[in-house]
Amino acid sequence: MEKILIFFAGLVIAFSGIAQTPDTTYWQRGVKGNVTFTQTSLTNWIAGGESTLALNGYLSFFANYQKDKIKWDNTMETAYGFVDQSRIGFTKSDDKIGLVSQLGYQLDQNKKWYWSNLLDFKTQFDKGFDPEIDTADVLISKFLAPAYILASTGIEWNPTPKFSLLYSVATFKGTIVNEQGLADLGSFGVTPAEFDANGVKITDGQNFRSDVGTYLKASFKDDIVKNVSLDTRLELFTNYLENFGDIDVNWRMLIEMKVNDWLSANLLMEMIYDKDIRFDVFDDSGTLIGNEDRIQFKQIFGVGLTYTIKNR
Repeated sequence: MEKILIFFAGLVIAFSGIAQTPDTTYWQRGVKGNVTFTQTSLTNWIAGGESTLALNGYLSFFANYQKDKIKWDNTMETAYGFVDQSRIGFTKSDDKIGLVSQLGYQLDQNKKWYWSNLLDFKTQFDKGFDPEIDTADVLISKFLAPAYILASTGIEWNPTPKFSLLYSVATFKGTIVNEQGLADLGSFGVTPAEFDANGVKITDGQNFRSDVGTYLKASFKDDIVKNVSLDTRLELFTNYLENFGDIDVNWRMLIEMKVNDWLSANLLMEMIYDKDIRFDVFDDSGTLIGNEDRIQFKQIFGVGLTYTIKNR
């Protein structure tokens, strides 16, 4: 936990210094961070309930370059949150690292069409444990397990600064599982380990999976009413070589409601569907009977401090 807080603090200091430096080049840079905090303390409270402490932090940084026919957008997003309950203890509620770099070359005089190349990397900071198993800490994820690398080239339609649509027929998607125990289980779609009749492992599970397919990304960002902004992104991918037509979905929506320069309310919603991410299924007696793919959904609402710096 201390390492994560130090990481956030270091990024704020570094990016603040960068963003405040006068810039006469073709770069536009900025940093935004917010922290939301909730605390409930109960003592001999007859109505029931639990004492809780919740903290969520979000930090994003962008550095965009545009000159002549070249457009290069770079974004980093990090988030971490936890809930500490009196009976259960510490539980992670949010955890994300995302890096995106997109390089485009203008194709028309109206600056609406670009040949665009995208590199996207996603992973997390901390270990994740199965919330459905209370008796033991069953590891289901960690840093670089999984991590996703997506590289694509295609056509981008950018009619306004508010909206862009990228379509690629040549996209590589790599899945990293840098935890041998998870790789042996075949987690996140990698090839699992092989075992003999006595349960002795013959071969290790693979730590990397590669897919080639087609990819679509739509992005929209604008103020929808005064002091309320909407930032949403939808990504779709389907694999040419395996289960073509099964679409991986990654959708994110952030609504920011600004009270003043320092105080805001934020609503974040994310939905993920990936056929390669499987969830264990148990019967009524608690016996494992198989696994299945499911829609993943996350919602975070908070009121807290927001810090924004922009530099042109």
